[in-house]
Amino acid sequence: MHEDSQTEKWLLIDDHRMFADALGIALQSLRPEIRLSTAVSGEEAFTLLRDEPDFHLLLIDLDLPDIHGLSLCELIQARYPDLPLLVCSANTNPEMARRLRRAGARGYLTKDRSPQEILHAAGQIEQGERWVTTEALAGLTREDNRESLLSSRQLTILRLLKSGHSTQEVAELMHLSNNTIKTHIRLMYDKLDARNRTDCLNIATRMGLI
Repeated sequence: MHEDSQTEKWLLIDDHRMFADALGIALQSLRPEIRLSTAVSGEEAFTLLRDEPDFHLLLIDLDLPDIHGLSLCELIQARYPDLPLLVCSANTNPEMARRLRRAGARGYLTKDRSPQEILHAAGQIEQGERWVTTEALAGLTREDNRESLLSSRQLTILRLLKSGHSTQEVAELMHLSNNTIKTHIRLMYDKLDARNRTDCLNIATRMGLI
């Protein structure tokens, strides 16, 4: 079916059907041009992204049945680096907000925000804002020098390694070659002055990077 040029394709990734349905109705009543698709798991989200790669925005919950939203953000960012990710979760932990920002999310709102606030945040992201969140979290999630030490891709690699994945598994998850992952690991050794992988992970953990 032909899409109208004004259509905005959003993907909502949330396993709470009632919340997803209610939010979809509210968003579309405020902005009729939104066409909202829903995925209830990370696996379903990747299937939709494979079949329909032209989404304008992803709205992601953290508590999914098959993968944590933080890891999902990292994997989507690795495969689709230009796709804006806006997290909407009941989690109000400032440290989670910091981690989401480092993982490549463009915004983080709690589920008590109104549909109007979600649309406003989406508009800010569309206008190029690097990070959109509530006023209460804004001051706690500003970038510091530690965050610029490693690239977002390198931080994703570190988190996957910390989770127990092998270099080959990381390469497959991120759709990169094994040699590319090994190159990033060597670069991280140099940046963190690490002797080996365990040392690299320990240093990054102490610095609060992962």
